Amino acid sequence: MPRPLFSKGANIFMKRLSILLLTFALLFSLSACAGTPSASPEPNAQSGDIWVNPHQNDYILTRLRMVGKGEDSSGYKIAFFPPSTLEGAEGFLVGYSVCGFDEVWDALSALSRDEILALDKPANRAYVMTDLSYCDGVGNTLNTAQKDLVTGEAFTEAGTHYFYAGVFGKDGLLSLEKAEQTVYFAPTAGKLTFTRSGSMLRGSFESKPDGELEKNYVFLSPNGFNAVKEQLAAADPAFMDALVKDGKALCFDNAASTEFTMDLSSQKDLDGNAADAGRCCYVYVASVTADAVAGISYCSDRLVTPEELPASSGIIAGGKGILFPNGGAATIGGGRSSILSSSQSIFRDFPDTPRVAVIGASSGSEREIWSYFYQDTSSVLSFEHRFAEAGFEAVYIPLTAENRDSIGSDPYWAALVSSCHGVYFTGGDQSLGIYALQNADGTPNAIGLAVQDLFARGGFLSGTSAGAHMLGSVCYQDADSHAVLTHPVPTNADLTASGVVCGEEGALYQGLPCDKSASGYSLVFDSHFGARGRLARLCAMQHAGGAAYAIGLDEATGIAISDGVGTVFGSGTVTVLDNRDAAYKGTDTHFAVSGLRVSLLSAGDQFNFSNGCMLPAASKSAVSGSAETEQPEDLLAANSAQTRALLTFARSADSSARYTVSAEGDSFTLTLQKEEDFAVFSSEKTYAASALSDLPQTAAGGLLLDIE
Repeated sequence: MPRPLFSKGANIFMKRLSILLLTFALLFSLSACAGTPSASPEPNAQSGDIWVNPHQNDYILTRLRMVGKGEDSSGYKIAFFPPSTLEGAEGFLVGYSVCGFDEVWDALSALSRDEILALDKPANRAYVMTDLSYCDGVGNTLNTAQKDLVTGEAFTEAGTHYFYAGVFGKDGLLSLEKAEQTVYFAPTAGKLTFTRSGSMLRGSFESKPDGELEKNYVFLSPNGFNAVKEQLAAADPAFMDALVKDGKALCFDNAASTEFTMDLSSQKDLDGNAADAGRCCYVYVASVTADAVAGISYCSDRLVTPEELPASSGIIAGGKGILFPNGGAATIGGGRSSILSSSQSIFRDFPDTPRVAVIGASSGSEREIWSYFYQDTSSVLSFEHRFAEAGFEAVYIPLTAENRDSIGSDPYWAALVSSCHGVYFTGGDQSLGIYALQNADGTPNAIGLAVQDLFARGGFLSGTSAGAHMLGSVCYQDADSHAVLTHPVPTNADLTASGVVCGEEGALYQGLPCDKSASGYSLVFDSHFGARGRLARLCAMQHAGGAAYAIGLDEATGIAISDGVGTVFGSGTVTVLDNRDAAYKGTDTHFAVSGLRVSLLSAGDQFNFSNGCMLPAASKSAVSGSAETEQPEDLLAANSAQTRALLTFARSADSSARYTVSAEGDSFTLTLQKEEDFAVFSSEKTYAASALSDLPQTAAGGLLLDIE
């Protein structure tokens, strides 16, 4: 790592001197122009990392800092507080670059508003936020696998990385700030690629012949990057040479470009196992100095896979596919919040140990999803072990948004999905999950087609949080209930060939086309429903997707849908909106709807999508209205305010209830009414969420919702 040019004490002296000189210069310029408005903005000198922002204005962010540690962008966050004004601001962008401030400013200030938005997924050059409440001093995570703002290179590019945050409006960039903290990466080999023909593996990589690197070592491992990095943390050249002697690695003198050939029939992996033993392996390059391993690179967009493809699982459980979304924050193993453990009845026609393909594309980079799948922590078991506890064999699928062109189209991984009995989509960012299952033109890639085929053969598709969104006809992102009330709602007709359209209140994505097969109608799903107050958002999502039914899923709660009937599992509430007789009356600036039919379900209850009727669990009994309808200060606030209001109204003697909600200075009225066929039932069990723990689990049908 390069030594600093000055000592710590000298740095402090130089920084103070710089600030003093800037102050004198500013005072001189002000005295020289007394009584005359300044023709240019005042300079901005930041303590700690001295630089001058010549573009200072009211949109400059305050207390900008970088937090975190790691080897890819997902390990870092950028935190900041609001500028002096947000008037005219439409969002924030955060990112990093090896380039200095002036070069980054020149690159970003030349972009239009739409071009700034396009820096986000799938380009991954910036994390763009349109919710201004994110400016609260809390760290905002960079996009997984985010690339350099200017160069577009990966985060592991050698050199010092600077972290930036800025404000943009309708005309483009308004301000830009650079954090004091930086991250330095030693030079490592890059552009690693390979092909396989029989047992022969041929590949190449690039390095820099000058500098501190002396040798590069090529090896194989079934383990993910973080695990391999830990294995080689104390490695020195002698250790690496021993790997070569034992047949576990190949050694090359450092050169600009290196080609290599590896015979898999005789090669061992890093752990000493046969490389061609029917297991998948990553190809790695360790770059070594005279003293230690400087860095490790690997081919993250493909693996060495067995040549023989897995066999299809065939017709499963009578050939009727099951959609099984849950609302997030649910465990997989034992416990009250477990979804799969509490729902074993729906798998009675499956093999004793069903195989489930775990697709973690929504969770981030390949490094992350490998760790989530295989590595236990002190507080959380791996997906592999959690599924085993629930009676399933979990199968790792390394698909991400970044490697979809290779992994997503690879016949081996598509066949591996087809060999399973179900698919489980993890939480995170639903846009990444949808993107990973598509080709560039928006059509399903090989894995996407395998998922659809598996469902058509009777397999189950399950997902949590973002994974639940993906199972509907469309999914929503970056919108809250208050925002959708005051912005035009994009519709299904607005979707592009790639299935994405951005609206002022959020983004709309095409989901997996399996919902009609399970219910007979198009569906949309929203997660964390009560905890995040998403009632109005779900109404807008339903309208946007043209879906007959919209389903709000509380945390630790899911609904298994097959052949037109859904059954609830878990410890929270499922809210079903039926819009078949509803009328949407919104304008370009306001959302409004009347006649939405609402049903409230909990564990054991069923919903028939063919007739829109709720069937309470046998353990529930009819109750008469006795509770008092609660009037929360904000019906759409977090912490289950909307759920308490709906439940207490359903259990009350009231025939109607009105709730007033403020959004961006406008007032909206939400009205609930009980129809003639209204009925309510309750159980002796209470809800798991602390905000609802005093209420019995309830089933209610025959409610009408209006928003105006």
